[in-house]
Amino acid sequence: MTWDTAAMHAAMPFTALLGATAVDVDAPEVRLRLDWHADRCTAGGLLHGGALMGLADAAGGLCAFLNLPEGATGTATISSATNFLRGVRAAHVEAVARPLQVGRTVIVVETALHDAEGRAVTMQPTTRHVSWLTEEEVAAQLAGPAQDCPRPPPPPGARDGTR
Repeated sequence: MTWDTAAMHAAMPFTALLGATAVDVDAPEVRLRLDWHADRCTAGGLLHGGALMGLADAAGGLCAFLNLPEGATGTATISSATNFLRGVRAAHVEAVARPLQVGRTVIVVETALHDAEGRAVTMQPTTRHVSWLTEEEVAAQLAGPAQDCPRPPPPPGARDGTR
């Protein structure tokens, strides 16, 4: 499959909502871009941290997906940490995601965001679970009971389960 912006938006609809574009998408390196826009900003005209984290997560997730072992069916984030190094007030930010470790059970990806001048904006290491479930197994899990865990008891003094 060729990964351009349209393909990425179809596979990951949140990237369309975010406004991310594909610069270069390949297993060894995924590059996505997010243009600065006032609608994506917080106070002071800075790109919102959630927009930056969303871009980094999308790049890292796509990188992990492209590096899945043969026969694996998907990936999900186990842990992620974002280190904010600099704000972005203009132009764009570019995410570069690279796999650090690809195994049968986890994939570790490092994603770096840089501003238009090449300065570091964030660093985001993520660990992602490798799924081996078939489509039928996923469908069966989704069709199963919504909650298998018993409900916790009400707090002391509550008569109807509310506080």
